[in-house]
Amino acid sequence: MPISTRLCLELLKAGSLPLSRFSAGALGALRTPRAAGLLREDRQGAGKVLNVLNPGGFQAWLVTEFPGILGGATGEGPRAANLALTRDSKRGARGVGCYAVLVRAHRVPGQLSPGARDAMAALVDSTRRWGGAALLLDLDPGGGPAAGPCLPEGVRVMTIENQTTFRRSEELEAHADVFLQPGSGGRMRKAFIQWLALQPTLRIIHYGDFDPVGLQEFTLLLAAMPGRVELFVPADIADRIKVFHNRGLLEHAASRAILAGLGRGLHPELDRILDLVAVHGPLEQEAFLVRTANPPNLR
Repeated sequence: MPISTRLCLELLKAGSLPLSRFSAGALGALRTPRAAGLLREDRQGAGKVLNVLNPGGFQAWLVTEFPGILGGATGEGPRAANLALTRDSKRGARGVGCYAVLVRAHRVPGQLSPGARDAMAALVDSTRRWGGAALLLDLDPGGGPAAGPCLPEGVRVMTIENQTTFRRSEELEAHADVFLQPGSGGRMRKAFIQWLALQPTLRIIHYGDFDPVGLQEFTLLLAAMPGRVELFVPADIADRIKVFHNRGLLEHAASRAILAGLGRGLHPELDRILDLVAVHGPLEQEAFLVRTANPPNLR
């Protein structure tokens, strides 16, 4: 963005600002009001200032350039607000106002309360009919927890990174009741983790890549919900990692730094995986979708 609306408003209100406050791009963005005589550069002391010669004219130009700068246009969510202000959804505040989390469920656990059973039954029905459902969570522009519907109380929730594994979640129903795919690229939003943490009856099982990012995600969940989070480790992890490990995932310094920062003693399964990664290398979740003529020793 060549010039911030905040700087423009400050100039309009003050009537004059040091020229050093304006970058070359910002002065370029003000080329029209300067050429029209609404603004003028003047020397003041040892430096220069940018003076507003015609406040009414400059204000009218600002409203033409930034329709919502004086509150005349607003939008719901960061991108709509950007468009209202600058006519460009990507110019201004970043991000979106809501976040979709995919959900699947395959059965209704018997130990749940009546209300939780009804909610689970609805999720199971959606999964059977449509393949799944979606939770639409509202994101707090201040960085707080996401807001939206809560999961049924007392269920075991598995967060799954890989979409194909998520699609085949019925193969994992012995380990969890509700399956979530909360994002892409191995990263979960902080707001999503905070949203989970605010539901104290949930038990969380994380199933991600066995690489620096996937393991770091587990530690973030663990820190947010101590005593409520487990790491899902397939029974044949040792055999799979021996065959399908990928040391190339450690080529980037950032990945090596993440791995080095994963402390020991946080969780026994994490320690076990870190030992395997140290010997063989990281493993992507897709390794458990591989079928070969001579498969690893599955147990």
